[in-house]
This record gives sequence, structure tokens and C-alpha cells, in this order.
Amino acid sequence: MRFLCLHGRGTDAEIFKSQTARLREALGQEHEYVFVNGNVRARARAGLTPDTAYGPQGLGFWPLDDPDEHRTRRVYHDLVAFIASRGPFDGLMAFSEGASVAATLMTELARPDSQEPVPGIRCAVFFCGLPPLNLQLRQTDRPIALLDSAVDGVSVRVPTAHIWSSAGQVLPDAGRHLAALCDPDTREELIHDLGHQVPGSLSEKGLRQTVRVIERTLERAKSSS
Repeated sequence: MRFLCLHGRGTDAEIFKSQTARLREALGQEHEYVFVNGNVRARARAGLTPDTAYGPQGLGFWPLDDPDEHRTRRVYHDLVAFIASRGPFDGLMAFSEGASVAATLMTELARPDSQEPVPGIRCAVFFCGLPPLNLQLRQTDRPIALLDSAVDGVSVRVPTAHIWSSAGQVLPDAGRHLAALCDPDTREELIHDLGHQVPGSLSEKGLRQTVRVIERTLERAKSSS
């Protein structure tokens, strides 16, 4: 399968390659991964390691320092254009803020009135994911707001894998909120205690569990295609 990979805030594509290297090796050679950079300068949130281990300044996707409706929607349209030019992609693999961007993409593409020329993405893998943004807002006093499953229901219908930490120092319930927006019949979850990171060489047990969760998600995606 071919994956589009979106990094966390305050890092970049090369760092996400490093964070997922052991995992991608364990998943086997049959998959292809395309890593893309965000286009805004961004600092990692305080306390989010290993992001901060790579330095104080990096890249991000959402324009959180100067949010407005048009700049936020531009992130979505730029990603759609990238997929149209470099795709097709079978799945998304994303970490932290990147997961929010990926879930927002899936939500918008699933809307009945979507006119985007993007072939169907069959699955998504979210690490320590944040919920998607509501790009349908038209209130100038709230340029950015998150989707809420209690209000918006299920917004992501493809098979998803959610790997997140109960030991997260920032937004510890974000992974749960993102999972609640995804179809419970095709959703896999792994909650670990490794902090805000992708399970890899630091925990062989965490790595094995992560591989199993992702493999089940990929099998669901293949069987539903």
C-alpha cells in the first residue's frame, strides 16, 4: 500500500521518517511512504518529546499563530492538490498535528458536496492524533474549532488505527476524541504508556502491538476495496 505521511508540529518530514523507521521496517517492504512537509514555521508544544529533542523550531500545517478561515482552508486545498499530482494514495499515516490534518482531509472528502478530484483513500493510521478541524465554520470570531463526536457524529468512515498514549502531557484526551469521530466498526485502538511518540525501538512490546493494530487495519482496507 502507498501512504501519504504527515509529521507532527514543530518537526518535519525527515524527522517523521526517523520516528517511523523501525515501524516501517517491521511492516515489511511491500509498502511505499511519501513524506510531506507543512509550510508554516512552528515550535513543538512544550513537553512534547521527542519533538523538542530535534530543536526548538520546525514546521507545522495549521496556521495557529495567525488563524483565519481562508488560511486554514488553504492547508486542505494544498493537500488535495498534492494528492492529485503525486497520488494515488491508499492510506494516510500521521502523527499529532499531522493526524488532525489527515482526519480533516478525510472528513471533507466524505462530505456529499465534495467536488475534489481525489481517488478514495482506504485507511488511516493516527499516532497521538488530534481531532480534525471544522472547516465549515463561517464565524469570524471562531476561525478554528475542532469537530466533536457528540455534535458531529462519525466523520471518518474508512478503517482507522489509533495509537496514542495515556501518558501524554499535552491534550491527553485528544486521541480518544479523534477515535470517537471514526467508525467504531472499522476502528482499531492501541493505548500505550510511552508518551507522545511513535512506538519504535524504545519498546519492542509497543512496536509489536502497533504492528498488529496496523496490519488488522490494512486487512480491513483491502477487504473493503
